[in-house]
Amino acid sequence: MRPRFFIPEIESVGEVVVLSLDESRHLCQVLRLGVNDEICVFDGRGSEYLARIEGVARAGATVRVVEPTVP
Repeated sequence: MRPRFFIPEIESVGEVVVLSLDESRHLCQVLRLGVNDEICVFDGRGSEYLARIEGVARAGATVRVVEPTVP
């Protein structure tokens, strides 16, 4: 099972989003995930997507929304 992260606004597949600082820290330092690892992102309105980590920086981790999934 992939870790899930909340992103309030997901516009479309292919979109690149930046996780919050707290979620980025959890992603990188606690879960020890990195570039090209896959996670799930959800918007709190019933939509969930597969996402791939594209970058990790102090300003926040960037992920690309890959495809919708069934929650």
